Amino acid sequence: MAACSAEARGDGGGERVKPYYSDSSVVIYHGESLEVIPQLSGIAGVVTDPPYSSGGAFRGDRTMATLTKYVSSDAADQLRLSNFSGDNRDQRSFLAWSALWLTAALHASTPGAAVMVFIDWRQLPTMTDAIQAGGWVWRGIGTWWKPGIRMQRGRLSGSAEYVVYGTAGPTLDHDGAPQNVIACAPEDEKLHIAQKPEPVVAWASAVVPPGGPILDPFMGSGTTLRVAKDAGRQAIGIDIDEESCEIAARRMAQRTLFEAEGFAPAVTP
Repeated sequence: MAACSAEARGDGGGERVKPYYSDSSVVIYHGESLEVIPQLSGIAGVVTDPPYSSGGAFRGDRTMATLTKYVSSDAADQLRLSNFSGDNRDQRSFLAWSALWLTAALHASTPGAAVMVFIDWRQLPTMTDAIQAGGWVWRGIGTWWKPGIRMQRGRLSGSAEYVVYGTAGPTLDHDGAPQNVIACAPEDEKLHIAQKPEPVVAWASAVVPPGGPILDPFMGSGTTLRVAKDAGRQAIGIDIDEESCEIAARRMAQRTLFEAEGFAPAVTP
């Protein structure tokens, strides 16, 4: 299967990008998504949590380190979290960049493939535009409600994140049929600042048709890959930060029941 090949060509079709990690069902690439995605094919779905470039109204706010923007100093010290890249774009550049990688992902996908992109309320309108600018058919919005988030007097709570849903052309008939809202508390212990709970990622992944691999171009700690592997599916992850690739590789090294019983699909060159 071409999409799960052990290697992908870099820019210009010359030098090949070698996997940072691979096993019988998962391939991880350390690199820029826009360099790797165009060399893939056969993708059944994209489930990803890109850098939101949110957390501030002004340029100085947006360009702060991600730990400063999103995590309290106490939590960062306790969990030993690290900053991640690509979170400092303004509104227009975020739209242009998102449309570019979404277009590349569409070209790498099979007809009927699904795309599920996590986003916050600030960038929700922009991401719905980007999905359509990238050539996907916008199908709707899912809501992740986070019970237990602190209420704020005189204001709506910030207790939800969203996922923008689209398809590569007409939808395919398959068993995945999740509700458009899920209630799940955030992770208490994280390997990555923006790490989503596995049940939330499994919920988002349920709309991906069977057959091909699931792609996460901004995999972070590898939750999408872990969820896919545990379900006996193939997955491809990409991240520009080597530390994230190392964390994800360690998570992938844990065997699943499918592998233990010999059911995991093979990654073919």
